[in-house]
Amino acid sequence: MLRRKLGRLADIYLAGVSVWALAWQLGRDSWGGLALLNAWAFWLISTALPLGVLRLRRRAAWLAGGWLLAGLALLIGRYRFVWRALGAPAKSTIGAKAERNDNDIPGRTEPAATSRAALRLISMNLLRKNHSGRQVVDAIRSAAPDLVVTQELEPYLHDFLEQALPDYPYRHWHPHRKSGGGLGVFSRYPLQPTGLWEKPGTRPFGLRVTLDLPGGALDVYSVHLISIGAAALQKTGLTGNFRSRERQVRILLDEVATRGRAAMLLGDCNMTEGNEAYRLFSAELSDAWRAVGRGPGWTWPHTLDVLANPGRRALPLLRLDYCFCTASVRPQHMHVIYAPTGSDHCPIVVDVLVSQPALGRQPAKERTDGTALSGQAAAGTAQNTATG
Repeated sequence: MLRRKLGRLADIYLAGVSVWALAWQLGRDSWGGLALLNAWAFWLISTALPLGVLRLRRRAAWLAGGWLLAGLALLIGRYRFVWRALGAPAKSTIGAKAERNDNDIPGRTEPAATSRAALRLISMNLLRKNHSGRQVVDAIRSAAPDLVVTQELEPYLHDFLEQALPDYPYRHWHPHRKSGGGLGVFSRYPLQPTGLWEKPGTRPFGLRVTLDLPGGALDVYSVHLISIGAAALQKTGLTGNFRSRERQVRILLDEVATRGRAAMLLGDCNMTEGNEAYRLFSAELSDAWRAVGRGPGWTWPHTLDVLANPGRRALPLLRLDYCFCTASVRPQHMHVIYAPTGSDHCPIVVDVLVSQPALGRQPAKERTDGTALSGQAAAGTAQNTATG
Protein backbone atom coordinates (compact mmCIF):
# COMPACT_ATOMS: atom_id res chain seq x y z
CA MET A 1 0.00 0.00 0.00
CA LEU A 2 2.76 2.45 0.98
CA ARG A 3 4.73 1.57 -2.13
CA ARG A 4 1.69 2.23 -4.31
CA LYS A 5 1.09 5.62 -2.67
CA LEU A 6 4.71 6.58 -3.14
CA GLY A 7 4.48 5.55 -6.78
CA ARG A 8 1.46 7.78 -7.30
CA LEU A 9 3.22 10.69 -5.65
CA ALA A 10 6.19 10.10 -7.93
CA ASP A 11 3.93 10.10 -10.99
CA ILE A 12 2.28 13.34 -9.87
CA TYR A 13 5.70 14.92 -9.38
CA LEU A 14 6.89 13.78 -12.80
CA ALA A 15 3.75 15.08 -14.46
CA GLY A 16 4.20 18.42 -12.72
CA VAL A 17 7.85 18.66 -13.80
CA SER A 18 6.84 17.87 -17.39
CA VAL A 19 4.28 20.70 -17.42
CA TRP A 20 6.78 23.05 -15.78
CA ALA A 21 9.56 22.19 -18.28
CA LEU A 22 7.27 22.96 -21.22
CA ALA A 23 6.18 26.25 -19.63
CA TRP A 24 9.83 27.08 -18.88
CA GLN A 25 10.85 26.67 -22.50
CA LEU A 26 7.86 28.54 -23.93
CA GLY A 27 7.09 31.15 -21.28
CA ARG A 28 10.44 31.73 -19.58
CA ASP A 29 9.79 34.03 -16.57
CA SER A 30 6.48 35.33 -17.92
CA TRP A 31 4.79 35.25 -14.50
CA GLY A 32 6.11 35.19 -10.96
CA GLY A 33 5.19 31.65 -9.92
CA LEU A 34 6.81 30.18 -13.02
CA ALA A 35 9.90 32.34 -12.57
CA LEU A 36 10.27 31.13 -8.98
CA LEU A 37 10.15 27.52 -10.16
CA ASN A 38 12.62 28.34 -12.94
CA ALA A 39 15.14 29.45 -10.32
CA TRP A 40 15.20 25.83 -9.13
CA ALA A 41 15.43 24.40 -12.66
CA PHE A 42 18.59 22.40 -12.01
CA TRP A 43 17.07 20.62 -9.04
CA LEU A 44 13.75 19.96 -10.78
CA ILE A 45 15.45 18.40 -13.78
CA SER A 46 18.15 16.47 -11.92
CA THR A 47 15.66 14.90 -9.47
CA ALA A 48 13.00 14.12 -12.09
CA LEU A 49 15.46 12.61 -14.55
CA PRO A 50 16.41 9.39 -12.68
CA LEU A 51 12.97 9.11 -11.09
CA GLY A 52 11.30 9.29 -14.50
CA VAL A 53 13.59 6.64 -15.98
CA LEU A 54 12.80 4.27 -13.09
CA ARG A 55 9.05 4.80 -13.40
CA LEU A 56 8.81 4.72 -17.20
CA ARG A 57 11.07 1.74 -17.91
CA ARG A 58 8.42 -0.53 -16.40
CA ARG A 59 5.94 0.64 -19.00
CA ALA A 60 8.02 1.02 -22.15
CA ALA A 61 11.73 1.27 -22.81
CA TRP A 62 11.20 3.94 -25.47
CA LEU A 63 9.37 6.16 -22.98
CA ALA A 64 12.23 5.87 -20.50
CA GLY A 65 14.74 6.56 -23.28
CA GLY A 66 12.84 9.60 -24.50
CA TRP A 67 12.60 10.96 -20.97
CA LEU A 68 16.32 10.43 -20.46
CA LEU A 69 17.28 12.18 -23.71
CA ALA A 70 15.00 15.15 -23.07
CA GLY A 71 16.28 15.59 -19.52
CA LEU A 72 19.92 15.30 -20.57
CA ALA A 73 19.37 17.85 -23.33
CA LEU A 74 18.10 20.38 -20.77
CA LEU A 75 20.86 19.63 -18.28
CA ILE A 76 23.71 19.63 -20.78
CA GLY A 77 22.38 22.64 -22.63
CA ARG A 78 22.19 24.87 -19.54
CA TYR A 79 24.39 23.25 -16.90
CA ARG A 80 27.31 21.69 -18.76
CA PHE A 81 29.79 23.50 -16.53
CA VAL A 82 28.55 21.60 -13.45
CA TRP A 83 30.33 18.45 -14.62
CA ARG A 84 33.52 20.10 -15.79
CA ALA A 85 36.46 18.13 -14.29
CA LEU A 86 35.60 18.26 -10.62
CA GLY A 87 39.16 17.51 -9.56
CA ALA A 88 41.81 19.99 -8.51
CA PRO A 89 41.22 23.31 -10.24
CA ALA A 90 43.67 24.52 -12.83
CA LYS A 91 46.34 26.82 -11.51
CA SER A 92 45.72 30.49 -12.01
CA THR A 93 47.87 32.20 -14.59
CA ILE A 94 47.81 35.40 -12.60
CA GLY A 95 50.82 34.56 -10.43
CA ALA A 96 52.24 37.74 -8.96
CA LYS A 97 49.63 39.76 -10.89
CA ALA A 98 52.30 41.71 -12.69
CA GLU A 99 51.52 43.73 -15.79
CA ARG A 100 51.65 41.62 -18.94
CA ASN A 101 52.06 42.37 -22.61
CA ASP A 102 51.19 40.49 -25.79
CA ASN A 103 54.92 40.31 -26.54
CA ASP A 104 55.21 38.04 -23.48
CA ILE A 105 53.16 35.33 -25.21
CA PRO A 106 55.38 32.50 -26.54
CA GLY A 107 55.53 32.53 -30.32
CA ARG A 108 54.16 36.07 -30.63
CA THR A 109 56.28 37.98 -33.14
CA GLU A 110 54.09 40.82 -34.42
CA PRO A 111 53.96 44.12 -32.50
CA ALA A 112 51.61 44.15 -29.54
CA ALA A 113 48.22 45.70 -30.35
CA THR A 114 47.07 45.65 -26.77
CA SER A 115 48.46 45.82 -23.27
CA ARG A 116 47.33 43.42 -20.58
CA ALA A 117 46.94 43.67 -16.85
CA ALA A 118 46.43 40.70 -14.53
CA LEU A 119 43.85 41.25 -11.83
CA ARG A 120 42.28 39.29 -8.98
CA LEU A 121 38.90 40.30 -7.54
CA ILE A 122 36.72 39.08 -4.70
CA SER A 123 32.99 39.79 -4.49
CA MET A 124 31.22 39.51 -1.14
CA ASN A 125 27.61 39.97 -0.09
CA LEU A 126 28.34 40.70 3.56
CA LEU A 127 24.76 40.57 4.89
CA ARG A 128 23.14 43.29 6.92
CA LYS A 129 23.93 43.20 10.66
CA ASN A 130 27.12 41.24 10.02
CA HIS A 131 29.46 41.58 13.02
CA SER A 132 31.98 38.94 11.87
CA GLY A 133 34.49 41.50 10.67
CA ARG A 134 37.51 39.37 11.50
CA GLN A 135 36.17 36.46 9.43
CA VAL A 136 35.56 38.80 6.51
CA VAL A 137 39.12 40.10 6.71
CA ASP A 138 40.48 36.55 6.94
CA ALA A 139 38.61 35.62 3.76
CA ILE A 140 40.01 38.66 1.97
CA ARG A 141 43.54 37.97 3.18
CA SER A 142 43.33 34.32 2.09
CA ALA A 143 42.32 35.38 -1.42
CA ALA A 144 44.82 38.28 -1.64
CA PRO A 145 42.78 40.16 -4.26
CA ASP A 146 43.61 43.44 -5.95
CA LEU A 147 40.01 44.58 -5.62
CA VAL A 148 37.32 43.87 -3.02
CA VAL A 149 33.75 44.36 -4.29
CA THR A 150 31.03 44.34 -1.63
CA GLN A 151 27.26 44.39 -1.26
CA GLU A 152 25.21 44.95 1.92
CA LEU A 153 28.14 46.79 3.49
CA GLU A 154 26.84 48.51 6.63
CA PRO A 155 28.56 51.38 8.50
CA TYR A 156 29.97 49.22 11.30
CA LEU A 157 31.62 46.76 8.95
CA HIS A 158 32.72 49.49 6.55
CA ASP A 159 34.56 51.28 9.36
CA PHE A 160 36.11 48.00 10.50
CA LEU A 161 37.36 47.18 6.99
CA GLU A 162 38.77 50.66 6.52
CA GLN A 163 40.97 50.10 9.56
CA ALA A 164 41.77 46.44 8.81
CA LEU A 165 42.69 46.89 5.13
CA PRO A 166 45.29 49.68 5.00
CA ASP A 167 46.89 48.11 1.91
CA TYR A 168 43.73 48.91 -0.07
CA PRO A 169 44.10 52.71 -0.03
CA TYR A 170 41.52 53.50 -2.72
CA ARG A 171 37.94 53.12 -1.48
CA HIS A 172 34.44 54.10 -2.42
CA TRP A 173 31.28 53.33 -0.48
CA HIS A 174 27.66 54.23 -1.13
CA PRO A 175 25.55 53.41 1.94
CA HIS A 176 21.79 53.06 1.72
CA ARG A 177 20.49 53.85 5.15
CA LYS A 178 16.79 53.29 4.43
CA SER A 179 17.12 49.59 3.53
CA GLY A 180 20.47 48.99 5.24
CA GLY A 181 23.76 48.01 3.77
CA GLY A 182 25.40 49.60 0.76
CA LEU A 183 27.73 49.03 -2.17
CA GLY A 184 31.46 49.41 -1.73
CA VAL A 185 34.88 48.87 -3.29
CA PHE A 186 38.37 48.58 -1.74
CA SER A 187 41.20 48.71 -4.28
CA ARG A 188 44.96 48.60 -4.64
CA TYR A 189 44.57 50.65 -7.83
CA PRO A 190 43.39 54.25 -8.14
CA LEU A 191 39.70 54.51 -8.89
CA GLN A 192 37.01 57.03 -9.69
CA PRO A 193 33.27 56.55 -8.99
CA THR A 194 31.51 56.94 -12.36
CA GLY A 195 28.02 55.55 -11.96
CA LEU A 196 25.22 54.72 -9.53
CA TRP A 197 21.79 53.24 -10.27
CA GLU A 198 18.86 53.08 -7.86
CA LYS A 199 15.66 52.67 -9.89
CA PRO A 200 13.81 50.44 -10.47
CA GLY A 201 14.09 48.65 -7.15
CA THR A 202 14.09 49.22 -3.42
CA ARG A 203 17.77 50.18 -3.04
CA PRO A 204 20.82 51.00 -5.21
CA PHE A 205 21.45 48.00 -7.47
CA GLY A 206 24.58 49.08 -9.30
CA LEU A 207 27.73 51.04 -8.42
CA ARG A 208 30.43 51.60 -11.02
CA VAL A 209 34.01 52.58 -10.36
CA THR A 210 36.61 53.03 -13.07
CA LEU A 211 40.03 51.62 -12.22
CA ASP A 212 43.24 53.17 -13.48
CA LEU A 213 45.13 50.05 -14.52
CA PRO A 214 48.50 49.77 -16.24
CA GLY A 215 47.72 50.25 -19.91
CA GLY A 216 44.15 51.50 -19.61
CA ALA A 217 40.93 51.78 -17.65
CA LEU A 218 38.53 49.12 -16.43
CA ASP A 219 34.92 49.63 -15.39
CA VAL A 220 33.94 47.49 -12.39
CA TYR A 221 30.30 47.27 -11.33
CA SER A 222 29.26 46.16 -7.86
CA VAL A 223 25.84 44.63 -8.49
CA HIS A 224 23.04 43.82 -6.05
CA LEU A 225 19.85 43.12 -7.99
CA ILE A 226 16.45 43.24 -6.33
CA SER A 227 15.79 40.30 -4.01
CA ILE A 228 12.70 38.23 -3.33
CA GLY A 229 12.36 39.67 0.14
CA ALA A 230 9.29 40.79 2.02
CA ALA A 231 9.93 44.51 1.48
CA ALA A 232 10.56 44.09 -2.24
CA LEU A 233 7.56 41.82 -2.76
CA GLN A 234 5.30 44.22 -0.90
CA LYS A 235 6.32 46.96 -3.32
CA THR A 236 6.48 45.02 -6.60
CA GLY A 237 4.53 41.78 -6.21
CA LEU A 238 6.04 38.46 -7.32
CA THR A 239 5.76 38.96 -11.08
CA GLY A 240 6.79 42.62 -10.81
CA ASN A 241 9.83 41.53 -8.81
CA PHE A 242 11.19 39.52 -11.74
CA ARG A 243 10.32 42.30 -14.21
CA SER A 244 12.22 44.81 -12.05
CA ARG A 245 15.26 42.53 -11.99
CA GLU A 246 15.20 42.21 -15.76
CA ARG A 247 14.95 46.00 -16.17
CA GLN A 248 17.93 46.41 -13.86
CA VAL A 249 19.93 43.98 -16.01
CA ARG A 250 19.01 45.85 -19.21
CA ILE A 251 20.05 49.18 -17.66
CA LEU A 252 23.47 47.79 -16.73
CA LEU A 253 23.95 46.13 -20.12
CA ASP A 254 23.05 49.37 -21.88
CA GLU A 255 25.67 51.17 -19.79
CA VAL A 256 28.35 48.64 -20.68
CA ALA A 257 27.48 48.83 -24.38
CA THR A 258 27.32 52.64 -24.41
CA ARG A 259 30.72 53.11 -22.81
CA GLY A 260 32.36 50.44 -24.95
CA ARG A 261 35.28 49.82 -22.62
CA ALA A 262 36.54 46.77 -20.73
CA ALA A 263 34.09 45.97 -17.94
CA MET A 264 33.30 43.48 -15.19
CA LEU A 265 30.05 43.10 -13.26
CA LEU A 266 30.28 41.25 -9.95
CA GLY A 267 27.91 40.62 -7.10
CA ASP A 268 24.68 39.20 -5.79
CA CYS A 269 22.34 38.96 -8.78
CA ASN A 270 19.50 37.15 -6.94
CA MET A 271 18.88 34.87 -9.93
CA THR A 272 19.92 31.45 -11.18
CA GLU A 273 20.76 30.09 -14.60
CA GLY A 274 17.11 29.18 -15.06
CA ASN A 275 15.89 32.77 -14.98
CA GLU A 276 15.36 35.29 -17.77
CA ALA A 277 17.68 37.81 -16.09
CA TYR A 278 20.53 35.33 -16.45
CA ARG A 279 19.70 34.76 -20.12
CA LEU A 280 19.88 38.52 -20.71
CA PHE A 281 23.26 38.80 -19.01
CA SER A 282 24.81 35.74 -20.66
CA ALA A 283 23.61 36.78 -24.13
CA GLU A 284 25.77 39.91 -23.97
CA LEU A 285 28.58 39.10 -21.54
CA SER A 286 30.71 36.13 -20.58
CA ASP A 287 29.80 34.27 -17.38
CA ALA A 288 33.22 33.75 -15.79
CA TRP A 289 32.13 30.63 -13.91
CA ARG A 290 30.86 28.95 -17.08
CA ALA A 291 34.20 29.78 -18.69
CA VAL A 292 36.65 28.61 -16.01
CA GLY A 293 34.79 27.46 -12.88
CA ARG A 294 34.63 23.85 -11.74
CA GLY A 295 31.54 22.24 -10.30
CA PRO A 296 28.20 23.94 -9.70
CA GLY A 297 29.58 27.10 -8.07
CA TRP A 298 26.66 27.37 -5.63
CA THR A 299 26.94 30.29 -3.23
CA TRP A 300 23.64 30.37 -1.28
CA PRO A 301 22.59 29.62 1.43
CA HIS A 302 25.91 29.61 3.26
CA THR A 303 24.29 29.56 6.70
CA LEU A 304 20.94 28.68 8.25
CA ASP A 305 19.13 30.92 10.72
CA VAL A 306 21.69 33.61 9.96
CA LEU A 307 20.64 36.36 12.36
CA ALA A 308 20.01 34.09 15.34
CA ASN A 309 22.90 31.70 14.81
CA PRO A 310 25.41 32.87 12.16
CA GLY A 311 27.71 29.92 12.93
CA ARG A 312 25.17 27.33 11.83
CA ARG A 313 26.50 26.23 8.47
CA ALA A 314 24.41 25.15 5.49
CA LEU A 315 25.12 23.48 2.17
CA PRO A 316 24.71 25.99 -0.68
CA LEU A 317 22.12 24.93 -3.26
CA LEU A 318 21.89 27.85 -5.70
CA ARG A 319 24.31 30.08 -7.59
CA LEU A 320 23.28 33.67 -6.87
CA ASP A 321 26.69 35.40 -7.06
CA TYR A 322 28.24 36.00 -10.47
CA CYS A 323 31.01 37.63 -12.43
CA PHE A 324 30.21 38.78 -15.97
CA CYS A 325 32.88 40.14 -18.32
CA THR A 326 33.17 41.90 -21.65
CA ALA A 327 35.21 40.28 -24.42
CA SER A 328 38.40 42.16 -23.50
CA VAL A 329 38.34 40.70 -19.96
CA ARG A 330 39.41 37.05 -20.06
CA PRO A 331 38.68 34.91 -16.98
CA GLN A 332 41.59 32.68 -16.00
CA HIS A 333 40.43 31.04 -12.79
CA MET A 334 37.49 31.27 -10.41
CA HIS A 335 36.50 29.66 -7.13
CA VAL A 336 34.05 29.95 -4.25
CA ILE A 337 35.18 30.54 -0.65
CA TYR A 338 33.28 28.29 1.76
CA ALA A 339 34.90 29.56 4.96
CA PRO A 340 32.46 31.34 7.32
CA THR A 341 32.13 35.10 6.88
CA GLY A 342 28.97 35.82 8.88
CA SER A 343 26.91 36.02 5.68
CA ASP A 344 24.38 33.79 3.96
CA HIS A 345 26.38 34.16 0.71
CA CYS A 346 29.74 32.62 -0.13
CA PRO A 347 32.35 35.00 -1.57
CA ILE A 348 33.57 34.42 -5.13
CA VAL A 349 37.14 35.01 -6.32
CA VAL A 350 38.08 35.49 -9.97
CA ASP A 351 41.38 36.02 -11.79
CA VAL A 352 41.27 37.82 -15.12
CA LEU A 353 43.51 39.26 -17.81
CA VAL A 354 42.34 42.68 -18.96
CA SER A 355 43.21 43.69 -22.51
CA GLN A 356 42.99 47.31 -23.63
CA PRO A 357 43.47 48.92 -27.05
CA ALA A 358 46.79 50.76 -27.05
CA LEU A 359 45.14 54.18 -26.95
CA GLY A 360 46.32 55.31 -23.54
CA ARG A 361 44.20 56.22 -20.58
CA GLN A 362 40.99 58.12 -21.15
CA PRO A 363 39.06 60.14 -18.58
CA ALA A 364 36.11 58.24 -17.16
CA LYS A 365 32.73 59.53 -18.24
CA GLU A 366 30.28 60.03 -15.40
CA ARG A 367 26.78 58.70 -15.73
CA THR A 368 24.21 58.01 -13.08
CA ASP A 369 20.55 57.17 -12.64
CA GLY A 370 18.78 58.87 -9.77
CA THR A 371 21.94 60.10 -8.02
CA ALA A 372 24.46 62.57 -9.41
CA LEU A 373 28.08 61.79 -8.68
CA SER A 374 30.79 64.35 -8.21
CA GLY A 375 34.40 63.33 -7.98
CA GLN A 376 34.14 62.89 -4.22
CA ALA A 377 30.60 61.97 -3.23
CA ALA A 378 27.19 60.88 -4.49
CA ALA A 379 24.41 63.26 -3.51
CA GLY A 380 26.02 63.87 -0.14
CA THR A 381 25.58 60.25 0.99
CA ALA A 382 28.44 58.31 -0.60
CA GLN A 383 31.82 58.37 1.06
CA ASN A 384 34.95 58.22 -1.07
CA THR A 385 38.41 57.78 0.41
CA ALA A 386 41.53 57.83 -1.75
CA THR A 387 44.99 57.97 -0.27
CA GLY A 388 48.45 56.95 -1.29
